[in-house]
Amino acid sequence: MRLSLGRAPGGAWETIDVKLVRGAWKILVGIKDGLVLIAMLLFFGVMFAALSSRPNAGAIKDGALVLKLDGPIVEQPADASPFAVLQGASPTHQYRLRDLVRVIDAARDDKRVKAVVLDLDKYAGAYPAAVTEVANAIGRVRAAGKPVLAYATAYTCWPPTPARSGSTRWAAPCSPAPAATSFTIRA
Repeated sequence: MRLSLGRAPGGAWETIDVKLVRGAWKILVGIKDGLVLIAMLLFFGVMFAALSSRPNAGAIKDGALVLKLDGPIVEQPADASPFAVLQGASPTHQYRLRDLVRVIDAARDDKRVKAVVLDLDKYAGAYPAAVTEVANAIGRVRAAGKPVLAYATAYTCWPPTPARSGSTRWAAPCSPAPAATSFTIRA
């Protein structure tokens, strides 16, 4: 099949072979499809590598596990309210009890962890049952022979804190709590 484009300036009719145009078009579409396939494979390969990568566990050195509890210990952390976020309120950090106990128990068996440090300066409390579970986990760490150190600006008698299970507790000298009237209390 031939396509006629009209009369050329010299008076001869020019024709283009449609099969040649179709073949060239198929080659161009094939090249485009190949480039798109390569781009998609690269994109999804990079996404898979980024999502499946893990931190280098070999980079962790011997030292202390520091647990900075700057919020409450809860069974189930609350979801952030979208309205509060839109109003600019920063959500309070809540610590899941199960995760905290697992971390403390893992520190008990980890040879790289030499001590556990509880920073309770901004601790927001927990229900007594949750505190008891954390205290039991801390007790297991102490039974394994590792020191547990706790720090806070002020301790109080109520609500109970995980610091009561620590082997050493530090408090400010002006702490109003009767249980922490000196700089260091050894249990």
